[in-house]
Amino acid sequence: MKDQSKRIYRRAAEAVVARQDGTTGQARGLVVRLWGKADSLTSGERHVSGLLESPLYVFTGWAEEAQPGDVLEQEGRRYTILKAGKLVVGGLTVAARLLLEGQVTDDSV
Repeated sequence: MKDQSKRIYRRAAEAVVARQDGTTGQARGLVVRLWGKADSLTSGERHVSGLLESPLYVFTGWAEEAQPGDVLEQEGRRYTILKAGKLVVGGLTVAARLLLEGQVTDDSV
């Protein structure tokens, strides 16, 4: 399966993936808030990791070997990767899709 995501998102906003082993990788793409109904996973539904009170985000773009547990940082905001996958069309990988949870910092409280 050929990966075209790096070429497709070459002009998208830059990001950095901090892996759990201490290494870093590059990424390019767009982070958007995941919208849902009031009773959806984004608004207080119980999840494996506990009760989710804040909205989730989705990254669509290109990311070097991003895995759940890694941290994606883009434009000064940090997100924990909850789920990582690929968007494949006709045998071509066109994007990485990452489900993200925003990290709370002292500045954002």
